[in-house]
Amino acid sequence: MCGIVGVLSRSTPKALSTEERSKALEAAAHLQQDSDNDVAQWAEWLEVLSHWISELPGFQTSFLLGTNSSLSKDINKVLSALSVLSERIEEGKLNSRDFQSLERLNQLGIRCKDLHWRLEQDLLEVQDSLDAFLPKPWSREDQSMLRAFWEIEFVLRSLNKLEIRGRDSGGISIQVAFPSQECWDDFLQRVEQQALSASLHERSERPGSLDGVITSFSDEKQDIPVLGFLYKVASEVGSIGQNINDLRRTIRADAILREALRTPGILLNPLSHTRWASNGIINIPNTHPQGNDAFGVTAGQTRLLASLNGDIDNYSELLDSYRRRTGNELPENVTTDAKII
Repeated sequence: MCGIVGVLSRSTPKALSTEERSKALEAAAHLQQDSDNDVAQWAEWLEVLSHWISELPGFQTSFLLGTNSSLSKDINKVLSALSVLSERIEEGKLNSRDFQSLERLNQLGIRCKDLHWRLEQDLLEVQDSLDAFLPKPWSREDQSMLRAFWEIEFVLRSLNKLEIRGRDSGGISIQVAFPSQECWDDFLQRVEQQALSASLHERSERPGSLDGVITSFSDEKQDIPVLGFLYKVASEVGSIGQNINDLRRTIRADAILREALRTPGILLNPLSHTRWASNGIINIPNTHPQGNDAFGVTAGQTRLLASLNGDIDNYSELLDSYRRRTGNELPENVTTDAKII
């Protein structure tokens, strides 16, 4: 089995509700101070907290956490209240005398832990990753680059949850569309100033769709330059999360990608895949995303990148037909059936 994660669109950010925030803080204060074991009241307060917490995941909250200390303090207050309630629920379960009461406490306990997990994992851990990419303090000028990395981090964290479906290899492509030729020229100038031009050229001249390559082309409909960054890992032995952490470290260290993300107004299209090698050996060339490159084609000539879940049963017939029709061969060491798409 495999897993695919991508970002298809970017929604318009919605302003966080100050009213819901105030209600959540009031509910958290009650949970901290009230010693009555009123299960019905606990459920009502949890509902209030849930309304506010459901608004939070997103870049806007992550950016505010990096620039507004009061929001961070309020989230920690809610986390503390949830921890207190979780302890009371466990005590209540020990003292429960009937099945219905125990089951209700179980349900409340699950919801309480879920809300706690969402705040810690979906917000605060993302915050740590953003801070590792661009250490605080942040300014409004950093917002565009941070949002781009937040989208990449969102995909990586989602892919991490799918590693249980397959983790012998993993990869992510990040296509960056520049808003204008002027922005593209400015990017190239920054790359040259940082002595990265040779690296940009070398990575675009590497074969096909391997780890670390950079694809480059222009969107014919909108006449805008597009760069594609490809990162891959492959290992027969490893722990859950290892592949994603390796990809994350490589992405953070990529100076050329960082300069591309620094460009205001870019559009990002990240696509990722975690693989269980049902077809093709475990190696970097077989790792997804796969490109439309044939044998001898460089990364700079690659235009399309795609990932596939499942098997192609008539792969051999399709490959033979492709060879006869085009006269091309697949790149060296590529044996995954996904390549034929």
